[in-house]
Amino acid sequence: IGITRVLISINKLKEIAMNRLEYVYFIYCRPISKYYVGSRYAKFCNPAEFWVDGGYFTSSPIVHALIDMYGKD
Repeated sequence: IGITRVLISINKLKEIAMNRLEYVYFIYCRPISKYYVGSRYAKFCNPAEFWVDGGYFTSSPIVHALIDMYGKD
């Protein structure tokens, strides 16, 4: 039973790894000269979706407020 659980756990880790591409991102807000470093890890996440329309921006409420004030560019 213990061996079966280990094998299931390894297979689950392989499945998770195949469906994820975790990444770290760096944001600089020029108007106020502030930096933000974040990371994303989720099922089917991909850095190609970062900071594009319809993609992922950040989960930080502070960064969202800065986007509202200064825009995405």
